[in-house]
Amino acid sequence: MRSLFVCAMQPNDPAKFFPGPNREGAMRQFFLNAMEPSIVPLWYGGKTGMRQSFLNALEPSPVGYFNKPLAHRDDEAPQRDPFSVFKAILISYHYWDRWPRIPTERLIVGDSGGFSVATLGARIDPEHVIRWQIKNTDIGYMLDIPPYRNSGTSARAGGRASDWWADSLKRSVDNVRRARQHYDPDSYPFRWWGVCQGEMREQHEEWYDAISAEYAFDGPGEGWAMRPHPNNDPGSIARCVRFAGDKGFKNLHLLQTTGPSAVAILIALGKKAGLEFVTYDSESAARVALSRSILVRPARLPAYSFKTITESSRKGETTVRDYMLSGRCPCVGCSWLKEDELPAGVEYSHYIMVHNYCVMQDNFDAIERAVDNDADAVLRNLGLYGEVMRAFEAPHRHAHAKIRARGILDRIR
Repeated sequence: MRSLFVCAMQPNDPAKFFPGPNREGAMRQFFLNAMEPSIVPLWYGGKTGMRQSFLNALEPSPVGYFNKPLAHRDDEAPQRDPFSVFKAILISYHYWDRWPRIPTERLIVGDSGGFSVATLGARIDPEHVIRWQIKNTDIGYMLDIPPYRNSGTSARAGGRASDWWADSLKRSVDNVRRARQHYDPDSYPFRWWGVCQGEMREQHEEWYDAISAEYAFDGPGEGWAMRPHPNNDPGSIARCVRFAGDKGFKNLHLLQTTGPSAVAILIALGKKAGLEFVTYDSESAARVALSRSILVRPARLPAYSFKTITESSRKGETTVRDYMLSGRCPCVGCSWLKEDELPAGVEYSHYIMVHNYCVMQDNFDAIERAVDNDADAVLRNLGLYGEVMRAFEAPHRHAHAKIRARGILDRIR
C-alpha cells in the first residue's frame, strides 16, 4: 500500500509571497516562466521528475494510468518554482480563477468546492466543475454538498439537522447525476472520486448507498473521500478506514487530516483494511506559514508531533528567521532564504511554507516506512493501540461510539 500527502494550497497567487533573488517583491513573470511545461522541477523526484517518481512508486496500483511522458532536463539545477517541492497539490474549483497557471507537472487533485456551497452560499454548477476537473486535474472529487450550514454546525441527528442532512444528500445525488454524463474514463487519464459524508456508521451507509446508486466510483483509479469528525480523532479515522475496507474501496482520501499521529493511524489501518492507496490533505503548511510560524525539523524520524517556533521579538529568543538561516535544516526553503539574503522587514512567508511542507513530507515518508516494517509497532508507539483497534474492529452497531481508554493494559499492549 502507498500513501501520499496532498498539500492544499491557499486560494492566492503563491508568487506574491515569493520575493525572489532580485528582492523586487512578487516576481509574477518569473513564476509564470517557471511553470512552463518544458521545465520539470527535479528537487524531489530526481532525473525522472517528481510525478514520474511518484507514479513508479505506485505500480502496479491502478493509479498507474496517470503515467505519461514528461519533459525534463538532467543538466539543470532545481528550478526556483514556488511549487517545485510539492508532490501533489489540491486546488479548489471555487478559487481556481485566482491562479495564474495550474502546474501541470505535479499530481493535481481538484476539489469541487462543495464546502463553499454549504458554508459560504456559493453557487456552483456540477457540470462546469467536472469539465474543469477533466481539463486541469488528475483526480477530482464529486460536487458533494456537506450537511453543514453557515455556522459550521454539522447534521448529527434530529430536528432541523435531519432536514439539512436530507437536503444535502438529495442535492449531492443530483449533482452526480448531472455530472456523470460528462465523464468518460476511457477517454482521458482523469479519474473521478466520490465523497462519503457523515459522522456515524449509519450516516456513512445512507450517504454511500445513495451516491453509489448513481455512480459507484469503483473503476480503475477511482476512489472515495471521507472526512473524520473531528479531523484528526483516532477513533473517527479508524471508523472511516473500517468503512472503506468493508465497502471494498481500493483508494481512500481523508479530508483535512495531517496530524502525524493521524497519518500514522491512517496508513497502518489502511494496510490492515486492504486498501491500495491512501491520501490525506491539509492547508497546515501554508496556514502556519502565514502566521509566521515554523515547524521544527524533528531530530529523529518518524515523529508523532511537531514542535513550532513562532516569530518573537523577545530578547534572546530564537526567531523563525534565525532558525531558517542557522543551517539546522537542509530543506530547499531554508536554502533559498539563505541564498536570497533578504533584508529585514521583507515578507518571507513563502519560504516558511516550503520549509513546513518539506518537514511534513519527510516525516510522513518516514511514517510510511515504519508502517511497512511493523504497523502494530507504530500504533503501540503512539500509545493508542488498544483504543484504535477497538474502534477499528467494533461491531457495526457500535461503530459510532467514542473510543475511551479502558486501563493501563491498553497502553502497553
